[in-house]
Amino acid sequence: MKICGIICEFNPLHNGHEHLIQTAKKQYDYVLCLMSGNFTQRGKPACLDKFERAKLAISAGADIVVEFPTIFAVNGADEFAKHAIKILSQLGCDSIMFGSESNDKHNLEKLAELKLAESKIFKRSLKKHLSQGKNYSQSHLLAMSDITHDKTLIKLASSPNDILASCYIKEIKKQKSPLRYDVIKRLDNGYGSKTNNGKYLSASSILELKNNNQSYESFVPSFTFEAFKHTPSFDYEKYYSLLQYRISSLREKELSKTFGTSEGLENKIKKEIMFSGDYEQLLARLESKRYRKPRIEKFLFYVLLGLTKSHYKKMSKTNAPLKVLGVNTLVKNNVLSLLTKSKTKLIVQNKDTNKLTKKQALILSYDQKATDIFSICTNDLLNKDFKTGLQTIKPQT
Repeated sequence: MKICGIICEFNPLHNGHEHLIQTAKKQYDYVLCLMSGNFTQRGKPACLDKFERAKLAISAGADIVVEFPTIFAVNGADEFAKHAIKILSQLGCDSIMFGSESNDKHNLEKLAELKLAESKIFKRSLKKHLSQGKNYSQSHLLAMSDITHDKTLIKLASSPNDILASCYIKEIKKQKSPLRYDVIKRLDNGYGSKTNNGKYLSASSILELKNNNQSYESFVPSFTFEAFKHTPSFDYEKYYSLLQYRISSLREKELSKTFGTSEGLENKIKKEIMFSGDYEQLLARLESKRYRKPRIEKFLFYVLLGLTKSHYKKMSKTNAPLKVLGVNTLVKNNVLSLLTKSKTKLIVQNKDTNKLTKKQALILSYDQKATDIFSICTNDLLNKDFKTGLQTIKPQT
């Protein structure tokens, strides 16, 4: 039985995502979604909680959705890709499928191989550009320009999904993973594009339409549209209050131990939070050429989680436990039986947490903290990871 893995956020699940899942369904026996939890890769809250988004994924045709551990999911592209590939390999997936702007598998492989071959030089150049305050995409493009004059590869290095695709391929090669990979072309006009391509539009633009009370129904499946009708908004005032308490309770030395800090960012945060009235004002006061908004948002989230550098180092070497968020009713027993034979510890019931190592329990605790933070800011139940049982859903497509 062949399993295809899809690494995803589904923020929100739109027509392009449904097409990706259905394409995988035609080629494989089962589709497994490794999905970020309640916060996205960039450290922002998801548009719907992880349990609701898991339901939507199953409705769109996925067979099982497992949570991508928070500490790896809210991270830079390289760490994100490294742990995603490691997890899908351990789960016994046969392949992964992902979208890219170019759909140029040959040159994506060349890009991945170049980064591997020039690993130290590339990393050094990437770090240099990041330290100068450029975002990851800009730094990635400049680092690639430093090691090659191939215009095709440099162009690929400027597109967010092509960057991530090359990271996946690089990690498959680096880890010597047996995973195959299938690339399909994005059907919208690219990440962040505000123009649609028929019924396809980028996730960020869909959210912008929704938040501005403009029509977006044609760009999402009907079940996504229905889910949004009952979605509580994320309260950034509460989020900021949690941050204020957390930051004010830590000394600079303690804050400096937080994962992701460098170059005195902790001192700047301690200072600026005293003069900021809300979350957006804090971001504005912290943003500079050295500290860009995406980096700041991720770091503030790490602060709230209490994620330290030492903990991350320990956990990154551990086989992470994975919480099952939802499963297709029609294949529940088959797919769970298949996955429990893998090297990964699946959390299907609360009692499964009793058999974890200390490091595995620590990884799971950060997922639970993230869920509670999200719940507080959406007026939802606390301890939802323990109160929400295994969701079995029947696909709608």
